Amino acid sequence: MTETLDRLSEQYEASVPSDLRDSRSFEWYLETLYEDPKVARNAHQRLADMFDHYGTTTEDGVVEYELASEDPLGEGANTFFGREVHESIHEFVNKVKSGARGLGPEKRIILLLGPVGSGKSDVDRQVRRYYEDYTAQDDGRLYTFRWTDLCSVIDDQDPNDDTVVSPMHQDPLVLLPQKQRQQVIDDLNEELDAPYSLRNEQALDPESEFYMDELLAHYDDDLQAVLENHVEVTRLVASENRRDCIETFEPKDKKNQDETELTGDVNYSKLAVYGESDPRAFDYAGAFCNANRGIFSGEDCSNSSGSSSTTSCTPPRSRPSSRRTTPESTSTRSSSGARTCRSTGTSAPTRRWRRSTTARSASTSRTSWSTNRRPTSTTSSCRTPTSRMSTSNPTRSTWRGCSAC
Repeated sequence: MTETLDRLSEQYEASVPSDLRDSRSFEWYLETLYEDPKVARNAHQRLADMFDHYGTTTEDGVVEYELASEDPLGEGANTFFGREVHESIHEFVNKVKSGARGLGPEKRIILLLGPVGSGKSDVDRQVRRYYEDYTAQDDGRLYTFRWTDLCSVIDDQDPNDDTVVSPMHQDPLVLLPQKQRQQVIDDLNEELDAPYSLRNEQALDPESEFYMDELLAHYDDDLQAVLENHVEVTRLVASENRRDCIETFEPKDKKNQDETELTGDVNYSKLAVYGESDPRAFDYAGAFCNANRGIFSGEDCSNSSGSSSTTSCTPPRSRPSSRRTTPESTSTRSSSGARTCRSTGTSAPTRRWRRSTTARSASTSRTSWSTNRRPTSTTSSCRTPTSRMSTSNPTRSTWRGCSAC
């Protein structure tokens, strides 16, 4: 059948979330949370639910996740075979689910060990592709916010910055002070039907915190007036191409890695407008910032000799509110074939010219296993899982990720 432009346009329109271009009020978002508490999940929890969403089968006590065993999106083109492979995937997903429950894995890096060419990149690519699709569906939807009409209140605001999107795609819920936010989360957990509890102890990124302080001062601490007049809630869909919630990172200099590639740096074009110590003069283009609330995939972030390859995955982590903020998903790979992965969910980095950001773990994970090869193993203790691994000098990644929501 010959495809016409009308038919192709209809197919594309059907694939796009119906509310992708809509802007909603904060009150609408609050009502949505009470209708569907899972909208407020952190990155660990959303990633854990993603694996179950596409279907599972159980054979001899091993759960096979259909996104790997069937590949419904690719019509079976990228399937993984072998019991040992699915045992490794099962073990890895269990770590993610433990992190979703706040049982410990969200606080540390999960290291996957396997020979070079064992397929770590294949599963990593699969997870990223399915996360994009999952967030485009109602079951996986997430939202962020943008500041509007700032020039009407802030005298020195650049007219080009009258509308500012949340630099780190943060959940609109972080706009509420911690005490009021916790009250909402407690209500949501009473209605939540899930094996985990919702958590959100993020702080606003420094730029958003600046806007909030200025607006609250203008409206005499009337939070409702600020949220109604200057905040719009928008749908957020993960996209590796747009670097929204998914980031693939490789250091420019593998022997001298610059943290600003991960955390962002001063936006020199804004220094003349705002000044050096102003948070609005910070460029939140670091890989951690882009990957916040999704998956960070880093390559060549650890350089050490050895014939074995490693993959470390870490989902999001809850941390106390502070002025420091960080992103939500990560994964790296060294020149010897090592790959570390993690997921992230956090707030933005602090201003580098005042204090450097410490990266901690966050909320998405990344792994790789091979098709028709011996699988890698998921472990938080960096043990070597198979006889094919070099036990004398395994490659270890000491790189840390960021804190998560």
